[in-house]
Formats: sequence, structure tokens, C-alpha cells
Amino acid sequence: PFKGRSPAMKLLIGGWNLNSIVCYNSGRPFTVGSGVDNARTGAGGQRADIISDPYFSGDRSHNDMINEYLKRAAFVPNAVGTYGTLGRNTYIGPGFANVDLGIVKNFTVKERFRTQFRFEAFNALNHANFSNPTASLNSGNNMRITSAGEPRILQLALRLAF
Repeated sequence: PFKGRSPAMKLLIGGWNLNSIVCYNSGRPFTVGSGVDNARTGAGGQRADIISDPYFSGDRSHNDMINEYLKRAAFVPNAVGTYGTLGRNTYIGPGFANVDLGIVKNFTVKERFRTQFRFEAFNALNHANFSNPTASLNSGNNMRITSAGEPRILQLALRLAF
């Protein structure tokens, strides 16, 4: 688009390429575990019993969601002699949103030598992607989100091809 401009201007502002990857996903499923062996089998994987609605009504802040994703009081350990009433992967964790951007400029030094300059931004919008909550009733962090995905990461690269 810079036809008729000086060679130096063409070199600096012409020929840039922009690329992106945009990814939006729903959350990952998780199971609320009882954390105790009430089935008396010596095996883990026993699920909790549900006694009330685990969902909060209305909009909630991120801070409230992190501290208590689902109502803790809605779950109790499985009854003695049972594996629990909840099904496997009954609940869905927080969603995932990510935008990666890249800017690339190719320079031809000589016929056989090319240089490429790259600037890349991973999670360019610095969106907080929370992990699933801790879902074991015997944990002190029960229904609390304790981790998140990577923050924004910037990368510069210079490549010589010959």
C-alpha cells in the first residue's frame, strides 16, 4: 500500500503481517467427591450426596465466585454403605477465553538471506482463566478456586534464514 514512497519507508512500514488465534470454551466438568470412605470398600472415588440447590442466584463478582463456586452447604458426605448420589462430572467449571496475537515482518537482506522479526502476545487481553474449584468435601478449600491459567506472555524473536 506504500507505492511511490521511499525505499526506507517501504522497508519500515510495509509488508507487516498480523495473525491471531481466538479461543472461547465452556468450562471443564468436575465431580464433587465426599473425601471419605463411607462405602467401606477401601477405594476412593466416592461422591457426595446433594441435599439442596448448589447454585447461587443472580450475578456474582469474580471474588465471590473464587471464594465459593457452588454452595458448600448443598453437599454432605455420602451415607454409610453408599457411593453417593451425585453423578460423575455433574458440574461445569468456569469458562476459558483466550486471544493470541502475532505481528511478523520479513526483510530480504540478499537473495539467499532473509530475516524475520516477530512479536507475539499470548493471552493478549490478559483475561483471567480460572481452574475448576477444589471439589472434595474434606478439603479446607472446598468449592474454592485456588489456581488460574497463564497471564499475558510477550515474546520477541529474530530469525535468520539462509
